[in-house]
Amino acid sequence: MQEYKATVQSLRQLTPTVYELSFLCEPELTFLPGSFVRMGPMAKDDAPPMRKYFSIASGDEKRPYQLCIKTGDGPFDEWLTALQEGDAFVVEGPGGAFRFRAPSPHKEVVMIATGTGITPLRSMLQSSAFSKASLSRVCLLFGFWSEEEILYADEWAASGFETIYMLDHPSQAWQEKVGWVTDYLREHPDAFDWQHTDFYICGQSQMLAAVKELLKDYGVEEDSIHHERW
Repeated sequence: MQEYKATVQSLRQLTPTVYELSFLCEPELTFLPGSFVRMGPMAKDDAPPMRKYFSIASGDEKRPYQLCIKTGDGPFDEWLTALQEGDAFVVEGPGGAFRFRAPSPHKEVVMIATGTGITPLRSMLQSSAFSKASLSRVCLLFGFWSEEEILYADEWAASGFETIYMLDHPSQAWQEKVGWVTDYLREHPDAFDWQHTDFYICGQSQMLAAVKELLKDYGVEEDSIHHERW
């Protein structure tokens, strides 16, 4: 993969555990929505490279580029959360084969993700290919731990797309759906026109396998199921 020098434009905390990193690349990074990059600090002679893979969260024609990154307690997370505007780092890429498939014989799309698995789907939703697809229905089925961890809620509300949230551990004030995305699919057998819909899925392998099994039980063909696994 090609290596780029990246420069931080902003670092924004979206939830207690997730940050949005906006940056520019030199030379310019060209990618297809759904792609991932490998990124990390500039290499030092006295330390091994510290780089990780993340899906691009912004559309292919939007600048700056954006990554949506869940953080923890390790050295990489300490480096990331300390970044400031103007800091330089390394980006390698793009990679991956997760793509929005257009044109398609189907006019309905359902996007299913948990946590930061929404990032490649957001990139697709912001793409010119998606805007030209002339779809009759777009449904976003997103799973999060709690209300605090919901990502880009204002953006989904403004988009006009049908959006369904499933929360694992909501507060007592939460009055919408509770459970996993698989619970919604299992409990709503009439939710979608299964054989005439394209499904895009991103998340951890266990969720992905369970969703694919349910879709196949509903008669969804393999070539209508597009997925990316963390």
